[in-house]
Amino acid sequence: MTIIVDGTGQGTRAAVTKENRLRVDAVSENAYAHSAQRGKAFTINTKTILYSGTAPFQQSILHVHNHGTDDVELTSFFVGESVRGGQGGLTDPILLELYGNPAGTPTGNQLDIVNQRVGDPTPFNITATVDPIGLTVSPSGPLLHQYHYSGRAHDDLNITLPSNQSILVMASFPSSLVGICLGFNGYVRG
Repeated sequence: MTIIVDGTGQGTRAAVTKENRLRVDAVSENAYAHSAQRGKAFTINTKTILYSGTAPFQQSILHVHNHGTDDVELTSFFVGESVRGGQGGLTDPILLELYGNPAGTPTGNQLDIVNQRVGDPTPFNITATVDPIGLTVSPSGPLLHQYHYSGRAHDDLNITLPSNQSILVMASFPSSLVGICLGFNGYVRG
C-alpha cells in the first residue's frame, strides 16, 4: 500500500474520500497574471492607423517575431475600428488573418513592447513591426481567420511562438478607407 504524505516533513497523510478519491486543496493562478507579477507579460498595440486603397484591398498590419530562447504565448487578440468610409462595402466585415512564419525580412516601424508590470523596465526579446513590407505568406492557409464587423473586440487566443518563430496579421478591407488598431497580450515562458 502506498501512503502519500505532505511536503512539510510533518508526516500528514493525504485524505481520501469514501469514493476512494484523493481530497485536494489547490490554488489556481492564471499564467498571464503570474507572468505579469514577474515582469514577463506584455502588450503589443499598433494604436490607430488609417489605411486607404482601392476597395477591396489587402494590407499587412502587424508582424511579431520571437528572438528569445523561451516560448512566447499569445493569450488574447484585440481589434478596434475607428472610421470607415470612401467606396466599397461600408457595412461589410473586415477579414483578419493570422499567418505563421511568413517568408522574408520585414521593414516597417517598430512598436514598443509594453511590460504589464508597471514600472518594470525588463526588455522583451520580441520585435513587433507595424505595416510590414517584404513578407509573403504560405498558401497552406492562416492560423486564424476572423471577421470584424465594427467597433471593438477582444478575444482569447492560444498561440505559441517558439524561439525564432513569427506571425503576420493581414487584413482584407472591404472599403477604401479604414481606421483600425490591433494588438496582442501575451507572456514569455520561463
